[in-house]
Amino acid sequence: MISEIISLKEFFKTSRLGPIHLGLTQAALRELWGEPDDQGGTSRKYRKPALWKYGDIEFCFDRQTWELDLILLNFWEPVVPSGGRAINLDPWVIHGGMEPNDLLTHFQQERWSYWEVEPFSPGTRHFVVNSTVTLVFVPETEENWYGMRGLRKVYASHEDGLQGGRPALHI
Repeated sequence: MISEIISLKEFFKTSRLGPIHLGLTQAALRELWGEPDDQGGTSRKYRKPALWKYGDIEFCFDRQTWELDLILLNFWEPVVPSGGRAINLDPWVIHGGMEPNDLLTHFQQERWSYWEVEPFSPGTRHFVVNSTVTLVFVPETEENWYGMRGLRKVYASHEDGLQGGRPALHI
């Protein structure tokens, strides 16, 4: 594990996890944090893993350039995210299942810009913070996401933060 603390609060401000940023190569990520805890995204056609996981954090690489094009946290349970053995992760206030208002209150305290955007996943609410990081919430009324409501996904990608749609509401 690296001694530097990697903060999700900074991720929301910068789309970076410490030294890790979109566009970084697999070789550079391996040099910084060593071998991933898990790998995936292979098939008969694509033998080289395009997905690396360090704890709960997923890094997805473009198959043409092998550069990082997605940083992702999926929440399948109401837990605090972990950085695995390589990342000394400070989760800030983030945990799976958080209700939107609980997290948006923190964004307001930080004076961060955020928008609710049209969701690309039916039955969800999407927010973009600081124009770069997208959060996906499942409302209380939805039952199709394995029974858990609240925060289900946080990600940054090469696509701009509004990839889910045009801003519906600036808060």
